[in-house]
Amino acid sequence: MDRVIVPKIKSAANCPIPMCQSCQLSRARLRKPKVAKSKAIPDNAGALSRDQYCTGDFVSLDQYIVKTPGRLPTGYGKESYTNMFHGGETVNAKMAFEEWL
Repeated sequence: MDRVIVPKIKSAANCPIPMCQSCQLSRARLRKPKVAKSKAIPDNAGALSRDQYCTGDFVSLDQYIVKTPGRLPTGYGKESYTNMFHGGETVNAKMAFEEWL
């Protein structure tokens, strides 16, 4: 049987036919990740930042204003404009930082 398409490069006629994606997925095997798990030592928690800040130290924070209201994770259905989230991440971060001290 004669070839319909004659390739320019003679070796291109012997190339393997590429597998489709579903065939490649069906031949896939589970491989173990080469990752070693480690446990945190409770005594060393916060070792890098320990003893650096005291209550009353000067700490600067970036502040931002968000005009577009967002959804609260506790709400459902249509919320009123006053119950929507209005960008208070700076306040939440500051409160978490003060609790950490």
